[in-house]
Amino acid sequence: MNILALILTFLLILISQVKAEEDKLAQHPTAVQFREHLLKADTNKDGYITRDELTAEVEKGGKRPPEQVKEIVDSMMEESDQDHDGRISRQEIEVGARATAIRAIIRDDAQIAEDLMQAIDKFRKQSNGNIPKTVGELVKAKLISEEVVMCKLADGSDKPWIINASASDANAVLLYSPGSVDLEGQYIVGLVNGRVLGLHDKDLDITKLKSLHVYPSE
Repeated sequence: MNILALILTFLLILISQVKAEEDKLAQHPTAVQFREHLLKADTNKDGYITRDELTAEVEKGGKRPPEQVKEIVDSMMEESDQDHDGRISRQEIEVGARATAIRAIIRDDAQIAEDLMQAIDKFRKQSNGNIPKTVGELVKAKLISEEVVMCKLADGSDKPWIINASASDANAVLLYSPGSVDLEGQYIVGLVNGRVLGLHDKDLDITKLKSLHVYPSE
């Protein structure tokens, strides 16, 4: 096999991996719900959702006051109508569905991180201040369930949360996501002092997290 063929094979594998990751996001329950909700709004089935169609869909059930309906429609149009033509296309629906999935992933991961930090605190109180080496130790101690040891990443994969057992002072990173939770490289971290936050830095990578200290802004 010559060099050109090897490069082509590599590119095809890379493309297939990217498509698989996109499919995972597209099938996230929140993305599915978002897509179905907007597709229902396309009442004339022309492949586009106008403001009037979206308003009619949001008004269904009659439970929302007019000002809330307008607020929801304005927000969805602003976020989804990327080419600003006054309507939402099928392509824009897919982009919005993935963005909705990523927001849901970040929200769920942040809540899990809070739960894990509480479990780590209980473990330390029961173990003379010792820090568990892995989230598996928290499961064995029956401080968390097996369902929360996995972190959902932006590519749709699930990997175990990582504990930094060498963390010492209050501002050291104690817990961190095993990869970025959004497409811009954000990590979720928990500090020894109990704070859970997102670090969104283009220069940040997983190799730096273990030695990182995060100090509150003045």
